[in-house]
Amino acid sequence: MEAESTAFVICHALGLDTSKASFPYVATWASRSLDQDPLKIIASGQRIATAATWILNALCGDPNIPPEASAIA
Repeated sequence: MEAESTAFVICHALGLDTSKASFPYVATWASRSLDQDPLKIIASGQRIATAATWILNALCGDPNIPPEASAIA
């Protein structure tokens, strides 16, 4: 789920619409873990944002900007 979500964020930032493939996949995965700890979900979101920021910086941004300084989420 984190890999698919990271790919969606990157594609969206690059102007590619992958929502038709990404959303159903993530929704199916998320429905399997309805009793998951909210703190784990938040941590997952942070890992997604950090990974997407690093990849986008490597592709088209300043690689010297740490992911924590980015507003991608």
